[in-house]
Amino acid sequence: MHRPPVQELISRFDYLKKRRFNFEKAWQDISDLMMPYRGDITTKRTTGSRRVKGVFDTTAMNAADSFVNFIKGAIIPSGNDWVRLHAKQPFSDVLEVRQILDSVADKVLSELANSNFYKEATGFLRDFAVLGNGTLHVREGKPKFGSKGQTFGGLVFEAVPIGRMWFMVGNEGRPDFLVRQITMTAVDAMRFFDGNAGGDAEYHINAGNPMEECNFLHFVYENEDFLPHGVPTPENRKYASIYVSGYGDFVTGTGSMSEPAIVRVGGFDHCPYIVARWMVVDGEEYGRGKGHLARADAMGINELRRQILIAAGKDLNPPLMVEHDTVVELDITPNGLMVTRPPVKMGPQYLKSDTNYQVADLIARQDRDQIKKAFLGDILDDPETQPRSAEESRQRQVRALSRLAASADTVNYEFLDPMVQSVIDIMYRGGMLPELDLLQSLAPDAEFEIVYQSPFFTSQKASGMNRVSAFLERRMALYQATQSPAYIDDLNPDAISAYDAKVSDIPASILRSPEEVSAIREARAEQQMIQQQMEQMQMMSQMQQQGNTEGV
Repeated sequence: MHRPPVQELISRFDYLKKRRFNFEKAWQDISDLMMPYRGDITTKRTTGSRRVKGVFDTTAMNAADSFVNFIKGAIIPSGNDWVRLHAKQPFSDVLEVRQILDSVADKVLSELANSNFYKEATGFLRDFAVLGNGTLHVREGKPKFGSKGQTFGGLVFEAVPIGRMWFMVGNEGRPDFLVRQITMTAVDAMRFFDGNAGGDAEYHINAGNPMEECNFLHFVYENEDFLPHGVPTPENRKYASIYVSGYGDFVTGTGSMSEPAIVRVGGFDHCPYIVARWMVVDGEEYGRGKGHLARADAMGINELRRQILIAAGKDLNPPLMVEHDTVVELDITPNGLMVTRPPVKMGPQYLKSDTNYQVADLIARQDRDQIKKAFLGDILDDPETQPRSAEESRQRQVRALSRLAASADTVNYEFLDPMVQSVIDIMYRGGMLPELDLLQSLAPDAEFEIVYQSPFFTSQKASGMNRVSAFLERRMALYQATQSPAYIDDLNPDAISAYDAKVSDIPASILRSPEEVSAIREARAEQQMIQQQMEQMQMMSQMQQQGNTEGV
């Protein structure tokens, strides 16, 4: 594998820092106002300092939290089977193939539920939706050893803050050169890198400070020497992985006591970092999220709220103005003292601010409405705060889903597809999906696609099915009214049943195979034929008895 020298990697990292610099101020403002606990971009905090500082209005914070929780529950609900695998033509209707893919999807959902996926997905979606850039690290856990030898170690996920990620976009419009800053203690670094953790860790260990933190840069990029059909060694996998020590901490500004050095070289069959961007402007690598739309109003209402608190303090505890012969002294803070010498003798009196709070309240309400609109305000309104009929609730849900359509497509393409594909690859290499080998032997040319059936996607499909249902209801109503089979002659029951099963995303295990369906229909036809013959024989017997009676 072509391994760039450490100087080239550091030069590339310095270039990426310059490219990201223009976005960092906006990210820090959005983080401070909407998710102060997520991480720092440019702010350097000392140990034990307060994270929520200078925030006087929580409208943007609550709106961002509500929106993230909504899209998580609508797209990746932990209590539903929200992902399925469907075979492409000509195997889409083969029941055995469908059952194999259903089994694979069930195992994927089971491993996700047994891991920390749903917890880390919340942090990822927060960065993804609010800041516009989210990174999720996907890897296999430590292998387990038992009576059966080494077994699959499970899945491990980590939502990496954007403050510790830098990336470059490739020809396909996806990030293909990524750098992550990793911080660990010196003793942990020595264990992780098998004793070769670089100069900083060794210095702290020798100095008797094993818990001193050290920083490393993890470079992941597409391997230009990747051999698709070669021997899968760490040097020729699709993605190269290189750890570099001795650079220091760019976030906190601390330096390093050693020169940069490569401490580990490896590779991945898939990119371990799922980097998703909410909205990308032409010519920019980094995305923009809902927080960028609400940033101006959030900053405005925060400053307005601060000024209102200052004015309210003056009105509740106003400065006292008194007469004195000395030089003028001004102190207009709450409970302050203003000393002056007016031309006319006067007694002590309080100085009122005469602040118009109605105007401030009007501006604050307008800013709050704008913030809610930026985060899909129609969705964030609590449906329990006012009574609604069933039809009004249905229409509100339709509006919410239509407004979320573009967002769901973005989540699907940027996050769900690469994440689920990475999970399938990891589980397959870990021996957890023997069904895929069975599928390969059963249908070597079969291809499958990832389909989502979370509440959002199911409702979208149901809206399309409503048109078909309305059409069938009209046809059946005409048939019942006229008893003319002309209204149902062109309807194909098999096609209708297959379409309904496809749109409903039902598991293949509840369906019969085509052979079983044919056997049932043949038995039903034979039973109907026997019934008709019995009815004809009964009618002939009745006619014969009636003829004999008339003859007598």
